[in-house]
Amino acid sequence: MTTSKAPAAAFVLTIGLLLIQRMSWTCRTLCVLVVCIGLLLPTLGLVLSPDAHTVSSGGSLASLYDRMINTWPTLIDAMSREGWMISGAGFGMVGSTMAIFPVQGAGVFLGMDSSALYLWAMLGVVGLLLYGLQIPLLFRLLDDPSRVGRMLLAISFCWCLISWTTDMFEVAVANLFVGLAIGYVIARSEEASQGHSPALQLITHAEPR
Repeated sequence: MTTSKAPAAAFVLTIGLLLIQRMSWTCRTLCVLVVCIGLLLPTLGLVLSPDAHTVSSGGSLASLYDRMINTWPTLIDAMSREGWMISGAGFGMVGSTMAIFPVQGAGVFLGMDSSALYLWAMLGVVGLLLYGLQIPLLFRLLDDPSRVGRMLLAISFCWCLISWTTDMFEVAVANLFVGLAIGYVIARSEEASQGHSPALQLITHAEPR
């Protein structure tokens, strides 16, 4: 069991998205909003001044305030100090790799508590662009009326919500499902001209000759 409230909230919002999927523009606006919040949330601590006493109060948002006051501003300050705001620190300097191959003075990059910040710290501006590519991914899945499309839409949307406060790239199963969604969208684009569904194509290949 976990005390994190992000997954529970993400599941509820994902169910809500599926219930209003017929409202195309509303769903598209919601997807853009969710991705933009994920990008901007780590920088809120630099703009706003949350009450530091809330962190120790034990309230429902205490962990979020802790990230906004302590974790995220410290990470961004370290990136700025090292000159990694544009280019990023590169592979091996971010995440669990630091625990296996520690670098003196770079331990702050061990945990990000934000997938957008994780990509930013690793790849710089390119990482933020990659995070933003969730928008066209979600749009393509919204346009897919199949059961597979709806399933992958729910997974991708939930993944994006949880990524606000979690290093999702450190979770192998989460990466697997996102890879399935990306692969499905790419395969569907390639098969569109031939009129075949990727899901049906997989079934055809699985049949014995």
